[in-house]
Amino acid sequence: MTYLLWTMCFAVPFVFALAEHGWLYVPLLAAMRGITVEMLSGIGAAVLASAAVVIATISKVAGSGLDVALDVDNYLRTFPVNETPRARITERYTSMRRTIAAERDENGRPSICSVF
Repeated sequence: MTYLLWTMCFAVPFVFALAEHGWLYVPLLAAMRGITVEMLSGIGAAVLASAAVVIATISKVAGSGLDVALDVDNYLRTFPVNETPRARITERYTSMRRTIAAERDENGRPSICSVF
């Protein structure tokens, strides 16, 4: 049984290579070549179609999860140091607070009171 395995591993591919390059004519291999090409093209089309279906399904199902993961990754980004998303959010919040704090009513009192 071991000899058969070694023959399949080394001798059979060698015979196929010789037949492919025209150095050895095996009528059975020549007849099977056309069938093999048709089978492989059909199988290739089926694999391509199933891969497209799998990718489309994954993108529909996992699309929102991927969006969340990318948003979290963007939020936790640390470079560039002066332009991190957390720094920009804090700058916008501080600017908004300064604008609100600068507003006064007709008596000169602040228009908003914050309690922390």
